[in-house]
Formats: sequence, structure tokens, C-alpha cells
Amino acid sequence: MSIRIRLRVRTRGNNLHILCEGSQCPPAVQVVPRLVEVFKSSQGSDILQSLTGEILIHRVIIYGKAVAEKRPEWIEPIVLARLRSKSSGFPEGENEQKLPGNHDREEKTTITNYESLARLGDKNAIAIYLSESLSQWGVSVKSLVQKLPDGGASQRLWLVCNCPWSLDPHLFAEPIVKRLRDLDLVGFREAVIRSQVDGEAAPDWVLLVDLTRKQDLLADWAKWGDLEAITRLLNLSLAALDIEVRANVKDSTLHLFCRWVSRNSGIAPDKHLILTHIAPILEDLAPQGITSYTVYGVKNPHLHSTNSEDTLVWIDWLKFNNHRGETSIFDLARQENREALSFLLQKLLNPDLDYRLATGGVRTKLCRKQDLLHVMTEAVICPPKAEVIKKVENLFRQLAIPGLAGLRIYGRRSGQSSPLWSYGVDFLSRKRQPAVSAKEVQSVPPEVNSTKTKVSAGVATFTPEATPTQKGDRFRLLWYEQVNQTLSNWLCRSGLFVRSLSQSNLDRDLQTSFTARPSLKLTLVWAILGLLLAASVDWLVGNSLESITVSSELNTAAENSLPELYIPETSSLSQQEETDFDARGFTRPGESKIEFWQDNNSLLDSRNNGKTAAILAAARSDIPSFNNRLVDEKLALYQQRVAQEGPPDVLIVGSSRAMRGVDPKALETALAAEGYSNIEVFNFGINGATAQVVDLLLRRVLTPKQLPKLVIWADGARAFNSSREDRTYEAIATSAAYQKLHGEDLTALKSNNQLTRPSQNFLATTIQDREAIVNRSLGKLSSLYPQRELLKTWLRQDLLDSVKLPFLNPYTDLNLAITNSESELVSIDYDGFLPLSVRFDPERYYQNHPRVTGAHDRDYDSFGLDGQQYTALNELLTFLQTHSIQLVFVNTPLTNEYLDPVRTKYEEKFRTHMLAEASDRGLIFLDYAQRWSTQYELFSDPSHLNRFGAYQVSQQLAKDTRIPWFK
Repeated sequence: MSIRIRLRVRTRGNNLHILCEGSQCPPAVQVVPRLVEVFKSSQGSDILQSLTGEILIHRVIIYGKAVAEKRPEWIEPIVLARLRSKSSGFPEGENEQKLPGNHDREEKTTITNYESLARLGDKNAIAIYLSESLSQWGVSVKSLVQKLPDGGASQRLWLVCNCPWSLDPHLFAEPIVKRLRDLDLVGFREAVIRSQVDGEAAPDWVLLVDLTRKQDLLADWAKWGDLEAITRLLNLSLAALDIEVRANVKDSTLHLFCRWVSRNSGIAPDKHLILTHIAPILEDLAPQGITSYTVYGVKNPHLHSTNSEDTLVWIDWLKFNNHRGETSIFDLARQENREALSFLLQKLLNPDLDYRLATGGVRTKLCRKQDLLHVMTEAVICPPKAEVIKKVENLFRQLAIPGLAGLRIYGRRSGQSSPLWSYGVDFLSRKRQPAVSAKEVQSVPPEVNSTKTKVSAGVATFTPEATPTQKGDRFRLLWYEQVNQTLSNWLCRSGLFVRSLSQSNLDRDLQTSFTARPSLKLTLVWAILGLLLAASVDWLVGNSLESITVSSELNTAAENSLPELYIPETSSLSQQEETDFDARGFTRPGESKIEFWQDNNSLLDSRNNGKTAAILAAARSDIPSFNNRLVDEKLALYQQRVAQEGPPDVLIVGSSRAMRGVDPKALETALAAEGYSNIEVFNFGINGATAQVVDLLLRRVLTPKQLPKLVIWADGARAFNSSREDRTYEAIATSAAYQKLHGEDLTALKSNNQLTRPSQNFLATTIQDREAIVNRSLGKLSSLYPQRELLKTWLRQDLLDSVKLPFLNPYTDLNLAITNSESELVSIDYDGFLPLSVRFDPERYYQNHPRVTGAHDRDYDSFGLDGQQYTALNELLTFLQTHSIQLVFVNTPLTNEYLDPVRTKYEEKFRTHMLAEASDRGLIFLDYAQRWSTQYELFSDPSHLNRFGAYQVSQQLAKDTRIPWFK
């Protein structure tokens, strides 16, 4: 009786799973041999490739079950490499297949064979050996051997781990490395493990593994006199003889006690046998600081007793023929011997020798620059910062190396090009020196963690990194379309409008019957009513604004303290002659002068009331609007200051985190205390500013003469997320001022009322010129036109601020939604800083505001650093370097309430990205993100500082020696 069998195939790691189903369970004795013959045939490889693609299959697992059953009735594994050998070892008989332990024994034998081949350096055997433990997680392993271009016999092993999801390096890296190093490979210097997510061009993470053999690692330490390394090295050489060695050092002499491990406990090992094995090893090591060694042959009648003492049988005194000298390691380290320092550091950071042999441990690299020593620490898992800096700092304080003024310590995962953390400590007062890139400490081979390296089966190639496709935003404002259609229908019904031809063709199904051309009389009536209404509104609003302007100027003059005037008493009013006045009552031109003095109070009030100064400056400015009130006001205030005092020395840029997070006055005061006097600082922070906004401001809005000497960019990761909608930049890009920025100086841009051209007639060649002439002509007839800037300010500030319309933008930015009552009352000061005194209290805050997690924060939506924001950063760096302006980026502090796991992951990704930029482009990156994260009294909300926090940041910036302040 024949049974129809349905095959279902699934790949998991390097294993191919085949499920055989039928109305009845297919018998294994019929199914398995047929599949085996297929895989053994010449077409077997082609069939596997068509099923699995580029994945190298090591094992096929066959299941058999009935369709109605949930679990298979039998399971048969097939090792493909054994099928290709002369004796497959596959069970053919029914009785052998039913043995429950047969496949376990076969699998164990297979693994042992693969391990033996892997230890010999066979790349396929290494991949199969590693996939045995990784296939259960769906990870497939491909291997490649690359000869290193150093002229030696050393090689590099590439291992590409493909997986449908991202592997956590903290969970998978260490087990893979232990299993790989356990092979104790010969002829390999290092291995590169690349975790690759299916479908992605760039690797998820890269790990560089030191494949130095355990015996060589022990020898490196033993040469420096490490007692534990010497003991283990000698025991490895004597293990086959069943002899154990114990060692200690006294007065530059190494004492070795040798005894049997498990036999002949009543006698001591043979002296000649011992010396024959250990003498060559010790002569080759010649440990530092040890000049001689003494060998003892001992016996212990009570072999397994820990309290009994060994009995000395024989002794021999020997001297090293070529010892390294009696100088201690610490003395060499004080002389700044790099090898001695490296040994002391590695010994200090690797207290567990077994762990170091299993994973390679923590490695250190040293680089001396001027009076600073840079120490790079790296391991399979990034060494913990607190533990490393404490041990390293204490060591160098004890060494007290002459001329060493400080340390710069870094930590990273092995294989990364940039450190994950850094720490600096100064032992002596020192002068500022040029910053040192972390890459100068120890560079990783570029092909190791470069995203341009593509590893395929047997070939390593370098291809340009793929750029993510920029997807267009979809229209989600369906309600807007409905309103637009309703309004269009209503206007058509009025008889004044008809649908355009294009709209009629596009919306043929929505056309109404009101498309007839209106009559001439109806048009005239509506036109006259419209003109009368416009004239009435123009006259009423114009007169009202004029009266408001006059009253506000009178009130301002009455409230502000008037300057004290000094009028010379050379003449009095009664003595003025009639000839001093003309017929209209005005004085004639003369040489008389009135001198006056003004105290500083009015000037101080003007500086403190920066909001008023910004509004007045914006109202008086002839620059068109950028569709952003804060940009208009700060730009007008900044240009007014530049015209009066010149450009500031330091310019703070960024989003609201910059506007609230750096206090210019506090920074100026702190810099003066550090010896940097007369430094002017201005805060140009803009709510919602991204990298594109900052780039636009510095490269295109400000002129070269208006640029500062130093730019401090205070912000965070969300300003560089190219995947989210940049509403701030998009609003500016649609403004009249932005449209005129192409090739023009912003200071030359004037609003329409001051446009002057050589020809003032209707022979102008462009529509814009004709429109400007019409505007000026009609403006003479309007009472509102001269007051238009004041009307704009009133509408923006008084009307829109008093009426909250959250429905106008259904996608409100979290950065703008997090506000406080005080932030609505406090205004920016004369230096552009927004001082908020409110203190963040989580319990009270979340009673009035929703707790938005990172997974639902639109600022981190589809977080990606490649795109328009990254392009803006690169263009800005190039521009500032051309003008010799240093850029300092400050990752401003955040609370631990804000840094949930999702945001922390993206912040870490951003931090790594910026550190790489700092190394490659000369950018100074200061990471203050997690500083003061639990001191809520320094914050106004979860992600913004208040004025107390801004003061702390300003103090920290002034003391940070990495910033090139100038006198």
C-alpha cells in the first residue's frame, strides 16, 4: 500500500530539518534510505543549495509523523560529511534504528571527529564545531581563512554568524570565544567574529578574538617572573609523567618542589628526569628578576593528606646562563618600560588566570603623548569602567613615574574602533595639550569592523556600505482632505468660484452641479462687499495698532528709569533769542551740544529682559520670517548684538536642551575664574532644532563675519535621528526667508516695503518685481500696511499663546509636549538663555503628564543615524574646519526616568557613533548624558535641565580641559 508523503523543509542554523507527513506515519526504513541516496548523489549539493541558498548545511534531521499528530513518531539525524566518506556509518537495519542510544553515540563520535579536524585548523570543521552549539538558536556559521600580509605564517580566521535577529554580544560573544579558544589552534593569530542579521548589508557587531595559544600566554607572563604562570607551564610539560610542581620565589631565587601526583608516593621523582624536562623551559624563559633556581625532589607518604609534610629526598642548585637581570618589574615600570607596564596592567586586570586563558582576558595598549599616558583596555566584553579606573589609577600613583602628569583610560569591546567609555585623571597641574584620538592608542585593522567588508563563502571583499533607502512620508491627514473638499464645495455653491480643469479631471466623481459661470451682476455685488469689508477692517485694525503702539511707548518711557541729563548752564531759556527758532518753532542748526550721563541700571534691565529686546528687534528687522517665532526673535537679537558689540566668542546651538541647558552668564563667570576673561557667550538654542537646523543656521543664515570662534552644540541622540519627521526644519524650509537664502547674504534680504530697484515702473521683467510695485502702491492707501510687522507679532504672541489648539498638530513632538507652567511664564534673557526654576518631581510630574516610554517616543521612531541629519553634520564639520572654528558637542544630561532600556540602547548607539566622528573628523565629544541622572533637582522635566542644572553644566564646561578655550 503506497502512502502519499508531503515534505516540509526548514533551515535552522546549519541544520536542515525535513518533516515527512502522510495520512499515516511514513516508515523510517523506507523514507530515510531514499533521502540518504539523494544526498549522496552528485546532485545532492545542488538540491541543498536550492533549498537553503548560501547556508552551508552540516546536518540533516528527518522527522516522520501522521498529519493528525502533533509530535513526530521518529527522528533520524544525518551527518552529511559522514555520507561523503567511504563508510557512512548510517544505520540501515530496522533493529539498529530502534536502539535508543545509537544516534547519541554516533553524534558524539562525529563531534569528536570534527573537533579533531578543527584543532588542525580545518576551516569547515571549525564552522561545524561551532555550529553544534549555535544551531539551536538559529545561527548559521561560515568560515574563511585569510593569510595576514605581514610576511609570516600567521593567519586570520573569519567567522560569519548569520541569524534572523540581532544577537546580544553580551550573551553570545563569550561562549563562542571560549569554544573557539578551547581548540588551541596553531598558526592563527586572531579571529574575527561578525554577527550578521539576515537581509542587512552591514554587520550587527564585530568581535576580534586573540587566538594566542594558552601555552604562549603563560610563557609571556612567566618571562616576567609570574609565579602562577611558571607553575602552570612546568606542570603542563610534566603532566604526561604524572609529576606535579609547586613553586615560590625568595631573594631572586626560584624554588621548585617536585613530587609524584598519583603513584610511587613513597619515593621522589628521578632527578635526571626532572631536570631534563624543566631545565630547557626555564632557560628559555629566564624570568625577570630571577637569577637562579633550586629544584627539590620530595616524597609524601600520605598522598591525599593535606596536613602531612613533604619529605626532602634530593636537591640541586642551578643558575640561569642568560638571565634578564635582577631589576624588579616595578623598577622597570618606573622607568616607563612599556613591556613591564603592560604586564603589570594585565596582571592587575586579570586576577583569574583561568578566565584569561579561556577568553584572552583584558588586554591593554599604551600610548605616550607629551606628559599623558593613554591606556586602552579591551576584552570580549567591554571591561567595567569603575573597576578598571580604580585599579589602574592606584597602580600609577604607586609607581609615581617621573614626568607623567596624568592618565587617559579607555575601554571598549575587542574589535571596536572607538572606546565605549573614557576617563581622565591628572597627577600634576599641567598645561593644555592637543587632544589625542583613541585610535592613536591602538588601531584595529580597518577590514575587521569596517561596514565595507563583505565576507562570503571563501572570499572576503570590500564593497561600499549600503545606504538605507529614504522612504517618503505617507499622507495621514485624511481629515484635512475632507475639510478641503467641503470648503471647495461651499465656495463653488457661492457662485464666485469654479473648479479648475485639473481638479475636475482628478475629482470627477466628486464634482457638483455648481460649475456654471456666475453672472456678472453677482460678481460685482460680491466684489464691492468684499472691498468695503476689507477697507473697514484695514482702517479699524490699523488705528487700533497705532494707538497700542503709542500707549506702549508712553508706558515704557514712564516705567523705565530715564537717564540723568546734564545741561550746561551757559545760557537759559529766557536768554534765547528769537532768531534761534524758525517760523515753524524748530531750532535752527547750530553748534550747541547737550551732554548726558546714563547709569547702568537701564542697560542691565534691557539685558535681563531679553524677550522684550528680541521681540522689538524682530519687529524692527527687515529680514523675512522663517516661520518660526523663536528663530526670528533670536536672529534679530543676535544680529543686533553683533552690530553693537561684535560676534560672541562662544555660540551655544542646539534644541531646547541647549536653550535650557547652558547658561551663558554662568559660563562666562566660570571661565573668568579659570583665567579666561572677557569671553562673550550667546545661546542660540531653538526648540526642536535638529542637525539640519543647526547646519542651516551656521552655514547659511549667519555670515562669516557673524560666526564665533568656538561653537558648543548641546543636544542628544534624537537630534540626529534621520528616520523621524523633522517638522522644525520643514517649517523653516517653506518660509520666505529660506527661499531667498540661495546665494544671498541674509543681511541683504529686505521685506517688501524696502525693496528698491533701478526701475520702478511696470516694465519689470519678473512677476516678483511687479508684485512688489503693486504692494508698495496699495500700501500707501492702507493704514494697516505700515503696522504689518506689529500685527504679526501680536497674532503670534498674544493670540496664539492665549488660545491652545492641540488639535492643530495631532503629531505633537514629545519635546514640545513636555512643558511646565513656569516655562510659559519665564522668557529668554538677553543672552538667549531660558532660565527655569521649576524642579522635576516624578511623583507630581506624572500626575499632569503622560509617561511616554522610549518604544512610543516619536523622537526615536525607526531610529537611524544615516541620512539627512548625518549629512548635515558632515557638511557643518567641513564648513567650520574651513573657517578654523572648533566644534564641541555636549551630550546633555538626562534623568534615569527618561533613560529607559529602549532610549538607553539608542543613546549608546549614538554615543558610539559620535565617538567615531570625534576620532575621524576632529570633533570634540563630551558625554554628560548620565551625569547627575538621579539629581532631579537639577532638571525641569525628564529630559531638560533647569537653571540650576544649567549652572552645573556651565561650571563643568569651564573646567573641562578638552575644550580649547582661548584668552
